Amino acid sequence: MYYDFLVKIPYESGKISKNRRRKTTYIEYTYGRKYIPEKKYNIPQRTTIGKMADSDESMMYPNPNYEKLVIK
Repeated sequence: MYYDFLVKIPYESGKISKNRRRKTTYIEYTYGRKYIPEKKYNIPQRTTIGKMADSDESMMYPNPNYEKLVIK
């Protein structure tokens, strides 16, 4: 469930990424990394924190994960 108000997409270097699925762009927050010793690389652990607004690409509609992870 996304809230019905807009917030500015946070800028945290290396933490925020955009994932486009069909016509919607979702904003994802990287909260950790999991190392796989067999393959010798790590995989980012991400969760969606909002959905990009159609009218302004610097704004998004947040969801409850935004409150938990970004607003501390």
